[in-house]
Amino acid sequence: MRRHADIKQLPARRVVVQFEFRGLTGNLRNLRYWWFVLNRADIDVCQKNHGYDVDVIVEADITAFTRVWLGHDGLVRARRDRLVSLSGSTEAIRTFRTVIGLRDTSW
Repeated sequence: MRRHADIKQLPARRVVVQFEFRGLTGNLRNLRYWWFVLNRADIDVCQKNHGYDVDVIVEADITAFTRVWLGHDGLVRARRDRLVSLSGSTEAIRTFRTVIGLRDTSW
């Protein structure tokens, strides 16, 4: 995700996205939470919460989110089927979706 992020679409302030993935089993359960810290100077993908205010929370089945990210399934459908949910302000969600290229227009 980091390599494909369009930092030109970021606002002047930092945007923090917290991911909570479902569907991880065994030793992979410790990979459930991730933070995506986006700002114009740097994009950081962290497994540790650095204490920043979170702008968007993505709760998703790991397989469903991967399929959406790769373009195999649409975000609208994944949200309708409750496999992926996004919460936060409309502006923050729009920014996140634009920056990482999730461009389904109806959400």
